[in-house]
Amino acid sequence: MSTPDIGRIAIIKIGSTAIGYAKGFDAGIDGTIVKEYTLDSGGNPSVLKLGTLSYPVSIEKLFVDKTYADYVLAKNPVTVEVAPQGTPVGKPKFTYSGVILNKWGLTNVKADGVIGERVSGEGTGMATGTY
Repeated sequence: MSTPDIGRIAIIKIGSTAIGYAKGFDAGIDGTIVKEYTLDSGGNPSVLKLGTLSYPVSIEKLFVDKTYADYVLAKNPVTVEVAPQGTPVGKPKFTYSGVILNKWGLTNVKADGVIGERVSGEGTGMATGTY
């Protein structure tokens, strides 16, 4: 059994630029399940297959400037790279391609006045690799 990674070593990049002051991220693969039933299937699906895939990405960070809002306004696809174990040689990375960032927002994190922001979107593909 392996030891789980600690999130504070993760690196998130848009293009080749690391996102500073990142607080968290969600990235993954969502697949639709195609289920078809027939009269003689006894309540179990006769067809059970993986259908279309989508690649959602969401990043939470401390607010510094308008860069990430500008990404949404530009409507241009970007590449998002997520490295859960940082960037040492041999560590895994997940590269989301063709990401259209379609949501951005500010949030007051706590009563102490720290402002955070979220940006999220969806990509056209995802590849796994290593550094």
